Amino acid sequence: MANGTLKVSNIQTSSGSGTITIGQSGETISIPSGATVSGAGANTPAFAVYQSSNVTLTSSTETKLTWDTELFDTDSAFSSNRFTCPSGGAGKYKFYVAARVSTSADSMNTIYLIFKKNNSYVHSGTVTFYNFTNNDIHTFTPTQTNIITLAENDYVEAYISCDMDISSGTLNATANEFSGYRLIGV
Repeated sequence: MANGTLKVSNIQTSSGSGTITIGQSGETISIPSGATVSGAGANTPAFAVYQSSNVTLTSSTETKLTWDTELFDTDSAFSSNRFTCPSGGAGKYKFYVAARVSTSADSMNTIYLIFKKNNSYVHSGTVTFYNFTNNDIHTFTPTQTNIITLAENDYVEAYISCDMDISSGTLNATANEFSGYRLIGV
């Protein structure tokens, strides 16, 4: 058979079930730039949001992070400061959160970034500062990632809690980011 371009609307097995193999071992399958991958091969739903203004925090108090700008939301699944798994979107998701924390006080103790699924703790990451008193470090940006399994209508939110000596200063979080996407092949 001569080399050429196969143009069809649909490829399926003659029996309606089974395996369709594209290419063979050692070959590269190319998807052109600008093409859209949908179905099981797409790592969607996906979203990314951020908070551009200061959020005032209270030391030793858990605060739900809020978001004022949506960068993208492939399935319109992000609203009310949470990602909700849409119909047909069940699976494992990779989530990321970052928060730039700043204080005018002279000591930082601990910063916790927390993921909650359906308002229950799933995972938290801790940044601990040892003997940071009377120091010049007043801003730190912790990040946290986690893989969370979601069923339809499960939701994920991000929280922060800081333990700092703010008796004579202020505590803020700004430039916060929150994103997630469904993993494929797992």
